[in-house]
Amino acid sequence: EGVELANAQLSAADIAEGSDNDMISLPHLHEPAILHAVSERYFRGEIYTWTGPVLIAVNPFQRLPLYTREILESYRQEGFIRSQNLGDTNAKPLGPHVY
Repeated sequence: EGVELANAQLSAADIAEGSDNDMISLPHLHEPAILHAVSERYFRGEIYTWTGPVLIAVNPFQRLPLYTREILESYRQEGFIRSQNLGDTNAKPLGPHVY
């Protein structure tokens, strides 16, 4: 009897839902799984990934439209709404970001 080390591939629907935003949800959290998850997100232009409360950032070596006023304002608003326990609890949260 062996030990399963590979993580199951996420479907496109799972990825669209944001199931890969937090690596803590991976069935196996080890170096190969972390590297695979981070590289998959990198190639989709998603350079930020959570691992529980820790934010992992990968240098994209290019300019990405991640720091616009609109994005800053959306994260500020979500943070304010969440801090006041307001808003729709079923709403999809914003993905990992330095804001």
